[in-house]
Amino acid sequence: MTLKGFLKAALRAFLAFAIYFGWQIIVVNWAYIAATFVVMPGMDPSALTGADYDSMLIEFQNKASEIVMNYSMHLTLVSGVLAALTFFIIAKARRKKFLDDLGVRKLPVNLIPVLILLGASLNIFVSLALNFIPFPQEWMESYTESASQLSNGGIIISTIVTVIMAPIVEEMTFRGYMYKGLKTGMPMFAAMLISSWVFGLVHGEVIWVIYASLLGLVFTWTTEKCGSLLASMIVHITFNLFGVLTQYVGEMSEWAFWLLFVSSAIAALAAVIFISRSSDRKIEFSMKRSENTDGQE
Repeated sequence: MTLKGFLKAALRAFLAFAIYFGWQIIVVNWAYIAATFVVMPGMDPSALTGADYDSMLIEFQNKASEIVMNYSMHLTLVSGVLAALTFFIIAKARRKKFLDDLGVRKLPVNLIPVLILLGASLNIFVSLALNFIPFPQEWMESYTESASQLSNGGIIISTIVTVIMAPIVEEMTFRGYMYKGLKTGMPMFAAMLISSWVFGLVHGEVIWVIYASLLGLVFTWTTEKCGSLLASMIVHITFNLFGVLTQYVGEMSEWAFWLLFVSSAIAALAAVIFISRSSDRKIEFSMKRSENTDGQE
């Protein structure tokens, strides 16, 4: 590993993250500006002074923030589309085929059901496992509140964003570009850890950060073992899909809980073993193969 190679890899990873996160900031800020015009039409703040001005400003800021929050899923959809479009334009500017640039390649047909099984079983296992972890009460309350915001915008928009747009754009960003960029300048496993950690951080809430970082490792491992970004996309989409579906599941008996918990763990483990044995691609801990694992740049 050379310093020049490391800095180049870090820059590539940072640019991918900047495109993804930058569009979110831009879209949200413009939405907030637009919301301020909605909540204060015809008002002249300069006519107020002192405490009246301060109270009015706080009220308008709260109302504008509430509007933005109510349309959070719409804004996420817009920022995601803009990020994907930016990645596409950059690939074309570099005279690269977009899917090849991302690392999207065909998968064996028999592998697809296994990837779906992995995504579904992981979601069930993680959802149930959270019941055993003694997280602080404030973490759980914040997590529950944030999870409830995923339904903002109605079931159609929320489902499109959660199940389709978010997994695809996140895989483009964190596995397609960030991980791929990082592993050109550092050991493959280090690139996996860093890209997964950043993937976890963008989820904000502490509980989300913890398990999203671990999931990021699974997604990256899946991409590497299968040799295609399409693999992690399938696992990620399925994971989020079952997250949406489980919202409509009511209370379950204790025996059903344990049955699902154990069976999901076994299914996930079986899927991992199958994927591992179906590929001779290895996770390297040195720079031996990490510079050009995909066979092309």
